Amino acid sequence: MQGRLDMRSHFHNVSASDYDPPPEQPASLPSLHSSSAQVTQVLRAIQAADFGSLGDFLSALFYSPHHSEQGRTREHATAVSKFLGGRSHIHADQIVELMYSSPLARPGSQTRTAAENMAQHKLFQWAMDAVTARIDDEADQLASKRGGLRLPMSLSWMIVRNFSLSSVLDTAQMHAPTTIQLLSTVALSRSFRKKMKSSTPSTPSAPTPLQANSSTPIPPVPPQTALFGSAPQQGKGNNRRNPWVVSCVKIPVVSVR
Repeated sequence: MQGRLDMRSHFHNVSASDYDPPPEQPASLPSLHSSSAQVTQVLRAIQAADFGSLGDFLSALFYSPHHSEQGRTREHATAVSKFLGGRSHIHADQIVELMYSSPLARPGSQTRTAAENMAQHKLFQWAMDAVTARIDDEADQLASKRGGLRLPMSLSWMIVRNFSLSSVLDTAQMHAPTTIQLLSTVALSRSFRKKMKSSTPSTPSAPTPLQANSSTPIPPVPPQTALFGSAPQQGKGNNRRNPWVVSCVKIPVVSVR
């Protein structure tokens, strides 16, 4: 779209140092029993194998060879497949969390320019780019003909009568879960999200189909839907957020794509 905001360029102006530093140790990581001497032995073996650095070794470890290149050995492929496939007791996200939260990943008394070359900032920017790309794809999906949010060419009172914000949100949740999670984070307080997460999730209802041919008049009282049936969550103190307002902002934003 002409004049569309480039959110990625804005995100690159955001630094991980603008937020509170994460805890030093991920709580979900199992206890590590490896001694420093064992790690030193592995590092010496990596150096003896003519790898220039730890990064060179990790690149070779996870690199996926093309068909024209020499493939991995069976032992190499099995080890990588087990780790990336989630079949080990320590998972990839826990390793990334260790790198991100390490004191060595962020500067101490160094300048901000140096911080931009360190692991915490690089991982933060990578995560922002990945989420931005996913939201961009989800918005295109919602704006498409199969996204479920387009109205028929001919409108009727039945369409107005059957409008349900809960159905709209169910459709958005189905096709754009990352976007809905982002908006929910803005709309709902931490305590409320934690309460919702601990409760048993319910299966989203199928979106109500809109019918174009009907002369049924609009009822004097709106039907009991999620929009009209109950007051929105307002929060307390400084957490006065309206989830319905924030969620509805998504609809006109997507419509201009």
